[in-house]
Order: sequence, then C-alpha cells, then structure tokens
Amino acid sequence: MVRNDDKSELCVREGSVLVYRIFDVADEIDLVRAEERLKALAEPTRLRLSRTAPRHIQISDPPVSVSLGPVVVPLPNGALGAEVTARVYDYGAVSITLSLPAAGASWSRLQELSRALWSGALVDGLAQEKLEMLLATLGPALQKPHRADVREDYTIYFVSAFDRPLKASELLERADLAALLLAEPEPERLASAVRESALRYALSYYQDDLTVIDWNAAFVYEPSGDRDVADILEYATSQLLELRYYDDLLDRELDEVYDKVGLRARAWSPFLPSSFPELARYLTALLVEVTDLTEKVENSLKVIDDLFLAKVYHAAVDRFRIAHWQRSVHRKLALVQSIHQVVQNRIHGARSLLLELTVVLLILLEIVLALFKVK
Repeated sequence: MVRNDDKSELCVREGSVLVYRIFDVADEIDLVRAEERLKALAEPTRLRLSRTAPRHIQISDPPVSVSLGPVVVPLPNGALGAEVTARVYDYGAVSITLSLPAAGASWSRLQELSRALWSGALVDGLAQEKLEMLLATLGPALQKPHRADVREDYTIYFVSAFDRPLKASELLERADLAALLLAEPEPERLASAVRESALRYALSYYQDDLTVIDWNAAFVYEPSGDRDVADILEYATSQLLELRYYDDLLDRELDEVYDKVGLRARAWSPFLPSSFPELARYLTALLVEVTDLTEKVENSLKVIDDLFLAKVYHAAVDRFRIAHWQRSVHRKLALVQSIHQVVQNRIHGARSLLLELTVVLLILLEIVLALFKVK
C-alpha cells in the first residue's frame, strides 16, 4: 500500500514519457537499404545495448533508428512539444516513438499525463502521419509491404532523477506506481489484488534503480540515464505485435483453406482435372513463408546469460504473454500442416485410382484384342 505521509510530493527532475505506436508494415525490411534511404531524413543509427556485452544478449540484425523531428501534442492542460523517432525492424515492424519531456513534473502531474494519454487519441494521428512519411522514404526497402490492422501501443515513464535521491524501496512506498501504470482516475479505490498485479514485475539491479512492467505501460527509474531497459521493452512489444499479426493472418488463411478444401472435395472427380495440386502448392508456400517469418521474429533476440536486462526481457515476455501467442501460431501452423497432408493424400489417392483404372482398361483392352485374334 502506498504511504501518504507528510513528506512533500515527488517531483521529476530529469525524465520523459515515451509513447510507442508499433505497426506491422511489411513481411520483411531490408535494413541495409533502409539505412541508405533514411539518410534523406537524418543520420540513422543501429540499436546497441550499452549495459551488456553482445555475448549475453544477441540481436541478429539490430534495428535502425532515425529522428523524425519535433511535433506538438495537444493535451487537456496545454500543448506539449515532443521529439519523434522511428525504429525499423527487419521482420517488418516499425516503431514510432514520441518522447514527451517530464522534467519539472510533479507526481500528480505525471498521473494526469498518464490519464490523458491512456485513450491514445492524442498521439494516434501524429504517429500515423509520421509513419506515412517514413514508409514513403523507405520505399523499396519494404519487402511485400502491407498494412495490418494489428497494432501495439505502449508507454514507458522514464525517470533518471527525482528532486531527491531515492532507493527503489522508498519509491515503491512513496509513489503510486500502480495508479500511474493503470492511468487510474480514482487510485484510492484500487483493490489490493489489482495493485499487486500491476507491481508484480518489479525489478532492480542496484538499490537506486527500479523497473516495473505492466501490460500497457512500464515505469523505469534509471539514474544512469541509459535507455537499455526501454529498448528491451520496445523490442519485446514489437515481437508481440508480429506474433499477433501472424496469428491473425493464419486465422484468415485457415478460414479460406477450409472453404477451399470443402469446395474442392465436393467438386473432386478422378475423371476431371483437379485443383487440389494448386491448393497443395498454396499450402506449401503458406507453411514455408509463415514458418520462416515467425522463426525470424522469435530468433531476432537471443538471451545467452541471466543478467539484469535478460531478466527484464523475460519479465516482459511473461507479462505480454508472448509464449501464449507463440503457442497459438505454432498450433495453427500445425493445422495447416495437417490440412496439407490431407490434400496430399487426396492427390495421391486420386492418382492411384486413375493408375489402377488405367491398368484395368489396358487389361480389358488386351483381352478384347486377344478375343478378336482368336476369331
């Protein structure tokens, strides 16, 4: 329970609110070509974690980041300037991040900001506008571009300094982190179970840093100021997006496949040309493509050692239920594989039947010819 004693309210001395909008825009993105094309906007950089060696956390193809300039975010208590950056992932995801300054904000002001940002309406249009500009710049770097309805939103309250030194234990006592992460307008009414759930994934490496990960938002207190934890959380969110996208894609494809299999089965005849071979080729291509792309997402970041950032990543994977989406995608791929096997069996059965009929006809023909010779 948060203690409200006679101490003065906390105030952020250095910090920002990172508002993420992550989109799936293509099957894959050629990051080498993307780097070249993004130079037209600003000097792009590759993601590099500063707190851990590459041997501990391996990123197969580090995403490319680029500045997209400033925007003005309209807020209930006045407009606020924000810096916009984009991050491009090789597996087809693009993250648009608005960084709103939080320096000088009291804790109650930070909670007001969280409630104002909760619906997303204040930043959705700005993020979409920047995304359109970015996609026009990327152009041919996008491989099989598409616009998916699936999107992920996430917010990180990043503080590097308060107006006084604080330990993680003190921060958990003095600041209502659950209300902040949940954007709760009536924090005093929150049930203890809800608070415990929101604070379940609270991690610290030193006594004076704290990371709290929830489903829609996270709080990061990092006196060093480095953004590694925020980068890991963004990475995990992009992986969640891709798995949700492929889960939705497989749902649509399976509906079509069920219809096609039903129609092919009703129309099938061993004496007529069959479209089952075409369906089999389609299923093979679907299996290969989706399996390859989902494996690329799942293997894009590998945790080798159990350091703090690895714990942050595993906590995010657990909180975002990424394993659930992985199982769902793999189960649907298994269904596609099963349907593919059924179609292949029908094809082989049809071919065997036609072969047997051909043999029978040849035997009958030989018998008829032999009878004519006898006469």
